[in-house]
Amino acid sequence: MRLAGKSAIITGAARGIGKATALMFAREGADVLVPDLDLILSLGRKGVAMQMDVTRIADIGRMVETAVREFGKIDILVNNAGITQVREPLQLTEADWDRTLSLNLKAVFFCAQAVAREMVTRKSGVILNAASISGRSGKPMLVDYCASKFGVIGITQGLAMALAKHGIRVN
Repeated sequence: MRLAGKSAIITGAARGIGKATALMFAREGADVLVPDLDLILSLGRKGVAMQMDVTRIADIGRMVETAVREFGKIDILVNNAGITQVREPLQLTEADWDRTLSLNLKAVFFCAQAVAREMVTRKSGVILNAASISGRSGKPMLVDYCASKFGVIGITQGLAMALAKHGIRVN
């Protein structure tokens, strides 16, 4: 078990890649904070279920506090929550734009920041941010999504440089 003794927060773990990641982490021995507790418990791991909105700073704070209280520490953050809205650029509304960037970009930074503050005290940790090939080249029907993923790549690179001196790896 490669992750025995580790604890992780995985955002966006209710389905898809996030759910598969949470299950893989649990199979490898990690305790995991996720929206669907039964899956983690069925694998014999300690888990904490938490309903949260990662676009809200207060919810992010509660997420970190809960993980530290339940697990004693946070070793790994997987920033996986995100949305894709296929829209003609001329039809993209301010609300569409704000929703995509709030979840795909703002939440990534503030989840990483909150978890990194805890990791700094131990001089150890890993933060993984889910980006996309769409963060390397634009797509005509995914303008907001591409912008958010370009941003995730920039946040990841900047945090990697800033947090390396604290023993925190960001990819």
